[in-house]
Amino acid sequence: MRGKAVCDFHGGKSTGPKTIGGKARIAAAHTLHGRETREQRAERSAASARISQLEDAMHVLKMTTSPRSRGRKATGYKPITSVEGVVQMLIDD
Repeated sequence: MRGKAVCDFHGGKSTGPKTIGGKARIAAAHTLHGRETREQRAERSAASARISQLEDAMHVLKMTTSPRSRGRKATGYKPITSVEGVVQMLIDD
């Protein structure tokens, strides 16, 4: 369909919720995408940030010489660059 990102068989004819009740149901679902909620995404991001911090700690303590993970770090990630940072990370938990 023109002006739509999908064909008419897969949602191109959809105009979204029109009634107040329909809009309320969509808002109550708390979905960001069709498969996950904002809470699930935040939990996964926090876990990913924690893993990145643990990786930093391993490099600071010379427990590994493997290359670090590439790519964007998760929201909430605070780099650890010293032994004091490792100690502080352990205290914060």
